[in-house]
Amino acid sequence: MHDRRLAARAGELKPSAVRELLKHSKLPGVISLGGGIPAPELFDTEGLELAVQKVMSERF
Repeated sequence: MHDRRLAARAGELKPSAVRELLKHSKLPGVISLGGGIPAPELFDTEGLELAVQKVMSERF
């Protein structure tokens, strides 16, 4: 009888990059814009556009 319930290759699997990133989205002060969190219709697209333009003009 085997004590292992998973195939040997399961131990070689790497964690999901998305799952690792989502861990950070739960940190205080972090607003995740990925993975559909928040819903796209809630994005302040005009504000984001202005912020990007400002940063780009100041840095480049």
